[in-house]
Amino acid sequence: MWQRASRSRSRRGFFSPSLLKDELADEASTIARELEACAVERDLSRGRDLHSRIIDRHGKSTLLANLLVHMYHKCSSIEEARSAFDSMAAPRNVFSWNIIIAGYAQAGDLDEAKSLFDRSATRNIVTWTTIFQAFVRSRRCGDAIAVFLRMPYHNAVAWTSVVALHAGGGEFSLAKAMFDSSPERELVIWNAMITGYGQARFARESKEFFDRMPQRDLISLNGILHAYGQSGQSTAAKDLFDAMPDRNVVSWTEMILMHAQCGDPSAAQEAFDRMPRRTLVSWNVMFHCHALGGEQSGMIQARSHARQLAATKQLFESMPERDEVSWNSMIQCCVERSQLELARALFSRMPRRDLPSCTAIIQASAEAGDLDQAIAMAESMPVQDIVAETAIFSAYARFGHLDRAKSLFDRIPGKDVVAWNTLIASHAQNNSPQIAASILSKMPLWDLVSWNAAVAANAQNGHLADAKEIFDAMPDRNLLSWNALLSGIGQNGHGDRAPELFFAMLLDGVIPDSVAFLSVLNGFSHGGQLEMGCQCLGAMRAEYGVYPAPEHWSCVADMLGRAGLLSQAEEIIEAMLGSPDSVVLRALLSACSVHRDVARGARTAEMDSSASDGGAHILMSNIYMDNV
Repeated sequence: MWQRASRSRSRRGFFSPSLLKDELADEASTIARELEACAVERDLSRGRDLHSRIIDRHGKSTLLANLLVHMYHKCSSIEEARSAFDSMAAPRNVFSWNIIIAGYAQAGDLDEAKSLFDRSATRNIVTWTTIFQAFVRSRRCGDAIAVFLRMPYHNAVAWTSVVALHAGGGEFSLAKAMFDSSPERELVIWNAMITGYGQARFARESKEFFDRMPQRDLISLNGILHAYGQSGQSTAAKDLFDAMPDRNVVSWTEMILMHAQCGDPSAAQEAFDRMPRRTLVSWNVMFHCHALGGEQSGMIQARSHARQLAATKQLFESMPERDEVSWNSMIQCCVERSQLELARALFSRMPRRDLPSCTAIIQASAEAGDLDQAIAMAESMPVQDIVAETAIFSAYARFGHLDRAKSLFDRIPGKDVVAWNTLIASHAQNNSPQIAASILSKMPLWDLVSWNAAVAANAQNGHLADAKEIFDAMPDRNLLSWNALLSGIGQNGHGDRAPELFFAMLLDGVIPDSVAFLSVLNGFSHGGQLEMGCQCLGAMRAEYGVYPAPEHWSCVADMLGRAGLLSQAEEIIEAMLGSPDSVVLRALLSACSVHRDVARGARTAEMDSSASDGGAHILMSNIYMDNV
């Protein structure tokens, strides 16, 4: 009976090759649809099950093999995607190569994407565009241009991308050359030029392209609006905004940002309130405006800081949604205003903590001296961050734990120039210039901060010739460079050389600050150059806006005292300072001792709140003894 049934089925074709082929084809179609669904839904577990079925029954299907690689790539498992690609039994086609190249490009491994591109047996415009766009997005300009020049032909996307690449990098001559060479100038390539110039704050050039455009869209208008805002042309930006036939959330956000950058938070708030629709980006821009608002007005009292922080916190709490940018901005706002506990409370509420938020709390804790909290958080971070570790070892150094700072520094992988400079500065500030100089000699790469530290370390060690040699060899200098040499000269008893160096600094176009003036006044005092010293003191405020501090008045008193003009010294101190600093009074008391002025010395000693110390008593004793 069974044999008859078998013969009957055979006659009906139940085991025929054509039916089996149809059955496999139907199953392959089902698997293909399921693989596509797994890619969309990021269902890696289900995708792996389908992989096993493909190996068992459909190993020769190029279509399924490609969909399998695509599924792994979309599920962010580039290793499994590569394994499936390498083990393909079916012949690879151009789609196979495009999928794996795109996978590595989107995973950020551009070197491997480039290697696969070079190995690919066949390429089409998608292959070329994939690797080209990957280099463009990562700002690897040289690689992107090399691929562009090798492309068999260029479409509008390629031309626009290479123009945007050059414009975004500030290479406007090359961007314009590429723009002029493009065979078809579509709207997007015009917008690329307008946006590039606008981001570089070249509003005039951006407007020239805008005026030449054969047609415009909202992106064009927003681009020129951004150019006006970035270059501070608020009136032009307002006129354009008011004349725009249509506006979107980008237009409104640009106006908010422009008002904030121009220091007009009330106008930014007004624009925000008028927005017909707000996005998370517009909320973040407005929030950032509030967070920075307290710093726009210069010197602010503590109460103003508190009110500003309260208003910023209120806006933050009213946001309908928040992302990492919102949370990190609020935390950073608290940290910058020394509200560590509030920053920690916000950090504990974050739904998703990221590297910037962790680093901000670590830095704030370290700066506040809470090293245990900073270290505990750093150790709990899933990824080691050089910024966080630098903050901790900086705190060790600042609080005098130099051995711990050096130990942590030695453990930091991939130390950058900031870490080196921090260690050098910590030793210099803790009166260890010899160690600072030794660290400098081992530093692989110097920046301006490093050069300044080298000058300061040698000057503080008394190696003025070496300090001057390093100073002269510097590729660039700033005010700190000059101050390091000026201070070193004064500290090593060569203050009389400070005026010459000070005038050389002025000729170099450097604007002096309080430290520089203190060095040169000390120099005039030691050199007995009273007239030059008084002229310098007058120029401080009149020409440079630097208000004399007690240290500067001490130099003046010392100059007048050395010249025997004790009455003038006393008058200047009483008239200019009101409640004179003990440093100033001690200088006058010393001059009274030199010139044996008992009465003036006694008056000065009575004004000095620190006169009970040994130094004041010795000076007064000398005055009395000399008049016996």
